[in-house]
Amino acid sequence: IFRVMVRMLGNLGHTLESSGSGVDGGGTSGNSAETSCGGNSNNYEHYFRILELLSEVKIGVVLVELVRSTPTDLDPSAEDELRQEALEILCDLIRTIITCVHVDHPPEVAAHAEVAVAACIEEFDGSVPVQVLDEILVFVGAGPIQWVTNPAAVRAAAAVALAKKKRQPPPFPQSEMPPAQIQQTNPQYLVAAKIIRRTEDKISSPIAALLNGLLGGDTDVVTSISVVDLTETTTTDARGKTVSTPSAAAVTSTGQVAHTGADVWSITYELHRIAPQILTTVIGTVASSLVYPEVGPRWRATKLLGRLFAARSSNIAVKFRICFSQWLRRSADTEQKIRETMVKGLVSFLTNKSHETDLCQDVNESLATILTKDPSLDVRLLAIRQVCELAHNATNDAISDTAATTPSTTTSNTTTPPSRTYTPDISVFSAELLLAVANRVSSKNKTERRDAIT
Repeated sequence: IFRVMVRMLGNLGHTLESSGSGVDGGGTSGNSAETSCGGNSNNYEHYFRILELLSEVKIGVVLVELVRSTPTDLDPSAEDELRQEALEILCDLIRTIITCVHVDHPPEVAAHAEVAVAACIEEFDGSVPVQVLDEILVFVGAGPIQWVTNPAAVRAAAAVALAKKKRQPPPFPQSEMPPAQIQQTNPQYLVAAKIIRRTEDKISSPIAALLNGLLGGDTDVVTSISVVDLTETTTTDARGKTVSTPSAAAVTSTGQVAHTGADVWSITYELHRIAPQILTTVIGTVASSLVYPEVGPRWRATKLLGRLFAARSSNIAVKFRICFSQWLRRSADTEQKIRETMVKGLVSFLTNKSHETDLCQDVNESLATILTKDPSLDVRLLAIRQVCELAHNATNDAISDTAATTPSTTTSNTTTPPSRTYTPDISVFSAELLLAVANRVSSKNKTERRDAIT
């Protein structure tokens, strides 16, 4: 019965609530909301009722009980088989509940999905199975924003194709074509985030143990959940942007293709937004990868810590000063790719954390060392351009603030408040850093001299 319920619930993601309401006498008015999958409002009510029952009656708890304990009159092999089957169905149910939430659904759908999954997690005593955690974390790793096909672009392409077929001029110039993809809120991410916050007391320690196991290469953890090959390759997405993606699909311990698009690094970053306390024991594990002999894990650890330290919503750099110091030492890494990542991370820290004066002083020293001693021209040029651009923005912001000290008054005696865009104060730059940029004017390389001057 649970497998049938999962299959039927999966259809909820392809149906929308009716946009019109019926009139007395049995007639209907308005158009029923249909999706590309042909779902109608009648089917929506049916599938929504299944989700509502899972939320109110908490039917999924039955599966948790089967996972935790089995009848004693069965032999051990049969008990293990029943337990594994129950766990498989439970994971399938959780995945389906979260996946069925659509961005155009009313808020009740996401609320019921959150309660239904949270009830299952709260029913576990002690540790939560890593397979269950995997089903939730994979949506967290996908991030709060997703790129989807732009309906306007589809309609525009169809109009252009129709005009071409009729040998007519295109309805609008190619330059006015809508973008092929647009950004959209990821509703599955929001549901997964709410589930973690709702069950943080129960789930925080198991998640931390799972992340530490993955980052530390624990074979027992790696073989029990879906794992993405963390060897990344550079590709170009539909928008022409260069991105780094895993080089292989996620595979389970049975060799089946599983979730893709999420890895332990992206999950760790997103968790600092959702429940930062979970990362208390994880940051140290990430920092240990900074001295990993292989370039790949060392670069990803450097990149992740840079994003975490510079995030405006976190104070991880203050809480983990030792890890921050270890991260700063990657400015002298032997790999050019890592030093370039450090330049971007250091400048980002100055941008977002200018109020952390002690830490910013250490960042200034690291940037000055890169500008003075880095053997790579590309790294020095990147540092010059990033620092100069940030200093230019900070200088303009300071000038704007000075000009705004005398409010402009119109003839109607109304004062116009100055508008402000967030940029760091110019005092965030040390004299040592600015002098290091100025000294590149005497460089033997023409491009480096030009960039330092301009």
